[in-house]
Amino acid sequence: MGDIDYPQGWDWIWTATDADGFAAAFVTGGQAPIPRDALEIQFRDSTQIEEAVAALPASSDVRVFEEPGDRDTLVELARRGLFVYDWRDARRALRDELGAYELVAAPTSPSRATTLPPVLRVAAMSMRFAGLRFSETPLVDVQRHARCIAPRRLARGRATHASEAETESLSLFG
Repeated sequence: MGDIDYPQGWDWIWTATDADGFAAAFVTGGQAPIPRDALEIQFRDSTQIEEAVAALPASSDVRVFEEPGDRDTLVELARRGLFVYDWRDARRALRDELGAYELVAAPTSPSRATTLPPVLRVAAMSMRFAGLRFSETPLVDVQRHARCIAPRRLARGRATHASEAETESLSLFG
């Protein structure tokens, strides 16, 4: 994978597109698997991508499916036209984990990746889930769809949870 390591402890956001070209943001909780292609392309430009997302106008109403962990930030992502998936396993006991990103908020007027600013468009299009439609997919097990990198504890099949002090939280809109 080159010289990029898993962003352990960072509540990092990566983006992708679905079969219809709609964009989604995936929030790792500092622990979730990340497609290698997305990590390699998006990590180096993460500051510019975050700035581009924050600069998007709020253009959609939002449907909230699950109470997001960082509600304000995740709902704001959806207001900007992105489907929002969160790694909620970061806040669950091992026996309750689902092993998938969960749809927590969806825009009523989603954005197609082709309409996004260039840095965000390239990022979202770097990971395409050709067999999925975000509007119909409440859970995404990215490891079934792409080669992923995961924290060492997931790669070895053991899970431990980062404390809030160990995980840097999101702060795109505040």
